[in-house]
Amino acid sequence: MKHIIIALFCVVLTFSFHSCILLNVIDIDTSEDNPNKYVNDWISETMDDYYYWEDKMPSSTDKTLYPDAYFESLLYQYDAETAQDGDRFSWISEDWQELVSSLKGVEANEIGFDYVLYLKEKGSTAVIGQVTYTKKGTPAEAAGIKRGMLFDKVNGSDLTTSNYYTLLSTTAGEITFGFLNVNYTDEGTFNGYTSGQSLTIQTLASYSENPVYLDSVYQISGHKVGYLVYNFFAPDGGTDNAVYDVELNRVFGGFKNAGITDLVLDLRYNSGGYSSSAQLLASLIVPNLSKSNVFTYYDYNDFLNNYYLKKYGKDFFNTYFTESVMNGEVVLEAVNNIGNNLGGRVVVLTGRYTASASEQVINGLKPYIESVILIGDTTYGKNVASYSLYEKDDSKNKWGLQPIVAKYFNKNNESDFTAGFRPNYVVDDTGLLGIKPLGDVNENLLNKALFVLGIINNPNPVETRSGNVQKNRMLRSPTHIERGLQLDKMPIFE
Repeated sequence: MKHIIIALFCVVLTFSFHSCILLNVIDIDTSEDNPNKYVNDWISETMDDYYYWEDKMPSSTDKTLYPDAYFESLLYQYDAETAQDGDRFSWISEDWQELVSSLKGVEANEIGFDYVLYLKEKGSTAVIGQVTYTKKGTPAEAAGIKRGMLFDKVNGSDLTTSNYYTLLSTTAGEITFGFLNVNYTDEGTFNGYTSGQSLTIQTLASYSENPVYLDSVYQISGHKVGYLVYNFFAPDGGTDNAVYDVELNRVFGGFKNAGITDLVLDLRYNSGGYSSSAQLLASLIVPNLSKSNVFTYYDYNDFLNNYYLKKYGKDFFNTYFTESVMNGEVVLEAVNNIGNNLGGRVVVLTGRYTASASEQVINGLKPYIESVILIGDTTYGKNVASYSLYEKDDSKNKWGLQPIVAKYFNKNNESDFTAGFRPNYVVDDTGLLGIKPLGDVNENLLNKALFVLGIINNPNPVETRSGNVQKNRMLRSPTHIERGLQLDKMPIFE
């Protein structure tokens, strides 16, 4: 039986606090035979408190739905014509522990490399994959899988538009990839593919990826260029010791000791992560570092804005640059800032999945650095933040929510990049033959950066595109993680 009611609920959430709030008119299922009611009640109450678009949630809901479908029914859905400000990013997980682990870079059934997918040829249903980078210390690295390698078979089956998602949805055990050889004419032009070697990879039951992937210093034509590949934002891999943040700071200590004059920050594969690590990275780069300068401020739903304003004051909404590497409230070491050595410019290498926390760094630095130069592809366009919500000690509810809870702005009140940041220089990175390893000065994006910085005179020509593949036909990978921007903490109600 269902009743339409208006009620004052006292909510007990994950963090053991109580809040009494007036909920919208909702359609509550009171049937004893509805197995989803317990979880869906929690989802409804939690979203009513925290969801950024709480005022656009439906007034009537069906709590007989399975929790993931019920969660989706609450969202203010994005529409290119009618709701351009809508939600593209909130999500739910059936296991909150897996949700939290994945956001920290800890993956189950890890294959050991990241890749992009696209149509093998224009108008074809055949799918081809290209390795973008191999993860360190994995069986894939040991097997010799490298950036740029192409594959079109998984476990003996050809990848197509109808089966690729299923075939690449990783499970425990072994996976065999069929790689391709690329053929050329005597004149050196592309002439199709032939089947190459097959490699069987043992997936890792649990793998913790270090986001500090590669750092180098190049001394060219009187310049010392620091280069960093940073693949997501996380203070640690769930160890609660900020070990990744400490390593990031020490990389910049190396840049500082080397006396670098230029910085190339490679975020092309960085889809986001934790706000505290974004704050740290920006603080390592900003000129005239001061903890009095605003890096970002956040806007929440009306209820939270009013609550936080009354309880904490106007300054609560600001996040400032930091002069220290922190582990929670504990100071670990001073920030190795290099901002005053860079001559008022920094180069950021971007890609289609450069998102959220990466975009927050770009947006937050723009008011302070004369030239934030973007090279690569248009970024994702995610100017909102999420937060992990779950009931840690509730045996009846293992679900975890990752709803959008805030929108973020820089010091100048700017947050106008829902279509992404367009690069100053568009350079291809996918669907190309013969792409160079990350960190190679002849690699497309890095090479262009060195040219733009005036360090080399003639950039290398862009590599040949693979057959008739079109970049705009890239397909969604089932193993790609869009981490977004996660707030490390939100104050509780009292």
